[in-house]
Amino acid sequence: MGDGIDPQGIRSILYTLMTRGFAASNIVFGMGGGLLQENNRDIQKFAFKSSYQERDSIGYNIYKQPIDISKTSKKGKLMLIMTENGTYKTIRQDSDAAIDSEDNLETVFKNGELIRDMKFDEVRANAAQFVN
Repeated sequence: MGDGIDPQGIRSILYTLMTRGFAASNIVFGMGGGLLQENNRDIQKFAFKSSYQERDSIGYNIYKQPIDISKTSKKGKLMLIMTENGTYKTIRQDSDAAIDSEDNLETVFKNGELIRDMKFDEVRANAAQFVN
């Protein structure tokens, strides 16, 4: 769930789940525009998407391919590489470009456990690298 979600919508959904005997852990909320001061993913050109999952030890590449192809998401296991001109690029791990590339992605959250705790000053310092 994601598009159009706001705090009131989340309350309503959680209440409906509870009254029907479901735990909140059965769903995932996306980053609806109502949670971003009414800016939305389309305005920001930004979204989090799942690109790969495993079920019964079988891997599946998953992606979104809507009518507006500019919103097609990446699929498969991904890695973040530094290009020759010093910019970052996301590529698939099984691509030819991945063979000699270093993966700059860092695991932060895995299987319900926080792996990498980052202080806000560190977030700011990382973001400052990309501000002109």
